Amino acid sequence: MEDIKEKVLDGYEKLAFGDVSDPIRLLFQEKVTSAALRRMNLFNIAQIKKKDSEVDIKFFDRIKALQCMQELERGESGASDFLTAVQQAAETMQDDDE
Repeated sequence: MEDIKEKVLDGYEKLAFGDVSDPIRLLFQEKVTSAALRRMNLFNIAQIKKKDSEVDIKFFDRIKALQCMQELERGESGASDFLTAVQQAAETMQDDDE
């Protein structure tokens, strides 16, 4: 359970403090290759919409990520329930692979 908690905290930390220069660069590039996309850190992007020549990028909420980190550190029930669900899903996936 602690291993999963550390991974979840790491993900929240990336959302809360992660660099957004690659997504901003993506907005201003005329042509984007798949190779260029693979090199970019797009972890903080929640959604991308493209319509005609317009691109809309929505980022994950940094404040929400910080609040979730705080809940995990405090051991509040919502975060605990989330970790339990993640652990059960991981166990189920392992059982399916065997």
